Amino acid sequence: MPSNAVTLTANFTYSGGGSDGGSSSGGGYTPPTPTPTPDAKGDTGKKTDLAGGSIVDTPPGQDPIINEDGSITLPGGGTITTPEGDNGKGGVTISVPPGTVIDSDGRISFPQGSGSGTITDSCCNTFNVPEEAVIILDLDSPLGYYIIMGKTFSDVKDSDWFYDALMFAYGHGLIVGTSTDPMMFSPNATTTRGMIVTILYRMAGSPDVSDFPSPFGDVATGTWYTDAVIWAASVGIVSGYTGGGLYNPNAPITRQDLAVILARYANYMGINLPSARDYAGFIDDADIANYAKEAIERFFKAGIVSGYPDGSVKPQGEATRAEVAAMLMRFLEAMNSDS
Repeated sequence: MPSNAVTLTANFTYSGGGSDGGSSSGGGYTPPTPTPTPDAKGDTGKKTDLAGGSIVDTPPGQDPIINEDGSITLPGGGTITTPEGDNGKGGVTISVPPGTVIDSDGRISFPQGSGSGTITDSCCNTFNVPEEAVIILDLDSPLGYYIIMGKTFSDVKDSDWFYDALMFAYGHGLIVGTSTDPMMFSPNATTTRGMIVTILYRMAGSPDVSDFPSPFGDVATGTWYTDAVIWAASVGIVSGYTGGGLYNPNAPITRQDLAVILARYANYMGINLPSARDYAGFIDDADIANYAKEAIERFFKAGIVSGYPDGSVKPQGEATRAEVAAMLMRFLEAMNSDS
């Protein structure tokens, strides 16, 4: 390591100027906002090795600035890419806006007014991370990183069973709140069929579907879910609702249909989910539709679905926003596991 190296506990490696541009929880962490100033050696624009193997890649002429407090400011933004660890975690690329700060503990925070950053995980899922988020790289965590949010919802307590999953979904830009003043999540409200495909469409990078017509008579042009439904149908993730050429986008998603849609998304992404336990069955297995049995068994084996305390899975029940958040978190963790 060169004599001018800087070591951060987040385990970064920086190679400046090489690009052409480029579990969640609550808590009251305040992102650092140091004034970008070179250190006493004027240590800017140089190749700076930081322990661990991650790479900070910045636009030409926008080299990172090492501040006197040991933090790093990225005046032109750029990307931060983590190596894949021996445990299969990592391989994450984080695209950050100008003014992003990496503090001396390796916490990545965005400047106020920047909008958001994006994360692309090892499975090529894409997430829009709110500007108030703080990203912490940790190869011991399920995804190789986790997100801290500085604010929470007035109708959610940190003792709620779904709290971590809800903050995970919010921190990854998968599910937004239902109001801002007061800030509410409505965890017991249902999630619609249009909402779930929109989440997956964004995760897939919002592919262009402008050349594809809608295959469903009840999916009009120009709605907030139109492109998502067209995309999901074109890649075989959805096939309609009880026949008749309809999708029924405003209907609540059932638990069994949620499992089927997520399983098809995993197939589309080419991901083999882990099989960590044997399928023990549920007391209401007979209520599971034939088309959903394989998905529910697969998700149970992967630890994504566990059922209710009474041994049921309630396959035809409507999935609440809290339940969807929990399944999304477990699903993404399973997708990124070293299976």
